[in-house]
Amino acid sequence: MREFLKDLLTARGLLNVLFCFILFYVTGYISTRIHEFGHWLIAKGYGCEAVIVYSRMVTGGTWVKCPEYYPPSEVKRIIIRVALAGPFISLLFGALLYWGFGRNSILRLMGLIPLLYSYLPNLLMIEGSDMWVAVENGLHPLIALLIIIASIGIVFFALGREVTERRYVI
Repeated sequence: MREFLKDLLTARGLLNVLFCFILFYVTGYISTRIHEFGHWLIAKGYGCEAVIVYSRMVTGGTWVKCPEYYPPSEVKRIIIRVALAGPFISLLFGALLYWGFGRNSILRLMGLIPLLYSYLPNLLMIEGSDMWVAVENGLHPLIALLIIIASIGIVFFALGREVTERRYVI
C-alpha cells in the first residue's frame, strides 16, 4: 500500500490518474451512445420511428413507435429485439476494445467499461432496464435468466483476467 501511494503521489502518478479518469469518462459516454444507437438501429430496421431522446455517461433513453400495420404480437417481438439490441451492441463494443488491443494496453482495460456500465446493468431484472422491457413484452423469464448468467460469466471472466494480469502501459 505504501508503494502504491508513493507512486500515486508523483507528478506522473497524478497525470495517470487524470488520464484514466478522462479515458473512463469518454469511454463511458461513447459506450452509452453506442448502446442507444443499437436500440435506434434495430428499431429503424423494422421500420419503426425511433429517436435517441438523451444519452449521458451511464444512462440514456430511446423512444420507439412501431407502425400500425404490425399486429400487436409482432410489435412485442420487435420491442424485445430493440430492447436487447442496446446491451448487445455494447457487448460488441466492449469486446472489440478488450480483445482488439494488446494484453497490457490501458485501452483493453477500458473495454471493460462498456461491459460494466452499458451492457451488464441493462440485462439485470431491474424495473425499467432493457431486460425488464424484454420480459414485459414476452421474452421467457428462463431465457432472460440464461442471458443474465452468461453475461455475468463473460464480464467477470474478463475482469478476473485483468485482476490477475495487472500490467498496463498507457
